[in-house]
Amino acid sequence: MQNCALKRKTPFRFAFILIQIPVILMVRMHGLYVYEEDKIYTLHNCRKDNLFQFPDVTVITELRLQNCFIPILVNGMFANFNNLKLLEISDSHLATLDEHALQGLMHLHFLSLARNNLSEVKSWSNEQISSLTHLDLSGNVVRNLSSNSFYRYPNLQHLNIAANLLVDIESDIFDRMPMLKHLNLAQNHLLAIEKTDFYGMSRITHLLLQENAIEFIESEAFFTNAQLRVLRLDGNKLRQVGFLQNRNFHRLLHLNLSHNTIETVDEMQFLDDSDLNELDLSYNRLMKIKAENFKGLQNLELLNISNNFLQRINVDTFQMLISLKYVHLNNNNITQLHVNTFNIRTHSLRYINLSHNQLRSVDAALFNNLSNLDFLDLSGNQLQQHEFIDSLANIMKHNRLTLNLSDNGFRSLNMTSLKAYEQVELSNNRWSCKWLIKEMLRKPKSINFGQPLEVYAAWSVNMLQINAMECYDENTKRNIIILDLTEAQERRSKVTKCETGKTNQLNKHQGSKVDPTADPTLVWPTIKTDKLDSRSVVIWMLIAITLAFSALRVARKLVDRKEQQIKLQRLIAKYKAQHEAQTHLYSEEIEKLNKNVRKNSK
Repeated sequence: MQNCALKRKTPFRFAFILIQIPVILMVRMHGLYVYEEDKIYTLHNCRKDNLFQFPDVTVITELRLQNCFIPILVNGMFANFNNLKLLEISDSHLATLDEHALQGLMHLHFLSLARNNLSEVKSWSNEQISSLTHLDLSGNVVRNLSSNSFYRYPNLQHLNIAANLLVDIESDIFDRMPMLKHLNLAQNHLLAIEKTDFYGMSRITHLLLQENAIEFIESEAFFTNAQLRVLRLDGNKLRQVGFLQNRNFHRLLHLNLSHNTIETVDEMQFLDDSDLNELDLSYNRLMKIKAENFKGLQNLELLNISNNFLQRINVDTFQMLISLKYVHLNNNNITQLHVNTFNIRTHSLRYINLSHNQLRSVDAALFNNLSNLDFLDLSGNQLQQHEFIDSLANIMKHNRLTLNLSDNGFRSLNMTSLKAYEQVELSNNRWSCKWLIKEMLRKPKSINFGQPLEVYAAWSVNMLQINAMECYDENTKRNIIILDLTEAQERRSKVTKCETGKTNQLNKHQGSKVDPTADPTLVWPTIKTDKLDSRSVVIWMLIAITLAFSALRVARKLVDRKEQQIKLQRLIAKYKAQHEAQTHLYSEEIEKLNKNVRKNSK
């Protein structure tokens, strides 16, 4: 909402800024930010020497070094930081840590060496750092991990090694971290997952392996990881899902297998009453889905099978998914749907996306049992019949349903049914001009026929967003574009009212009247319909307004260019006159000088 109220500026704001200036100068020295109460220090654009300029390092609890230049950490550098709990050295060109560089950090809980140039991982201490629970090594160039990389961190719970160069995982790397719960190995170069890679990690809950190059996973790879809640394998090269046969994922909540090359999920098996809540199989090569593929997933709420090659959906596919709320089936090759496809017992479905398929018709009773549906997207299909729209409109609670029917082949629809929905998108259909113009005069704001088109307005500096609708005129056998200027007129009215309100307030204080020479408010002309057809008049009037706006813009540019040329010619003439005057004066001076020389010579 545009605020038209006049705001007063008081000197208090400037006084407050003046008070802050000395405080900022005191705490900002060499890129140093200090919070004395908690003993928290953050250094930007610093060097290693700045670490030795603290008055008392024993009281520091948090130290962050960001965007600095510290290529090496030598032994004993943090020996006196006895109370340090958080240490971050990120984006600082760090490449080497001596064997005991972290010696003395006995109370350290969080260590981040992210986005540096580290190529190997060691404990960097000769004694246990038992308090460390979070370690971030992401964004480095680590190629290998050894069994001694983490053996000084027995209580580590969160380990982030994402965005490195790891190709393989040794079998005993994580054996000495029995408390590990979150492991992030995303954005590496892993090729396979063997059964010994994560063996014995009984407390792991989040395992992130996305955006690697994994082609194969052994069937018992996650056999001992019964506490897994989140497993991400998206962005790999998997073709099969045989590892899901071990039935050890009964506590899994989120499983992401998108952006792979999976052709079938027949090997996928879950125990009855599995906890799985979200399953993402999008961007694969699936051609068929069977009902038994989702057996045991009574708690599943989100299922994404979009961007595959599905042609048909088995009538029993969703019958056992009694908690299902969100279904993504868009960007497939689905040609038809059985009338009982969404006949789920609990009627829990709220979101269905069937856009960009090959649907030519939809059974009128297909969505009759979905009384809680909030969003239905059928855009990008080949629909022409609208019986299902009328049937769906009669179901209770559908005054909150958003329906997207754009990019189909509809010629006309029942506007009474469309008014029962909260929002309806109808752009890019082959509407009949006769029907469209008639309905445009009485349509509510909840129904949108057009798509945004930028049109220049002479009274506004900015481009206007105007809805454009295309229809087919049976009489002239051609397509016609109609511009809906309703919203533009409303925006213009709001701006005019706001400016008028400000002017009236100023005139009231100054005791003056409104300037009669000011531009009048935009008024739409009355259309006479006694001689011409009303539809043609509306269309050509809208086109004329658009052309007028464009002509005014071109005329204004031409006038501005002509004025600039006139100014330039005046400047050139003035410069020539000045130059000629100076030349004449200079000639006179030379002539006088010559006369004086002649007199002296005589």
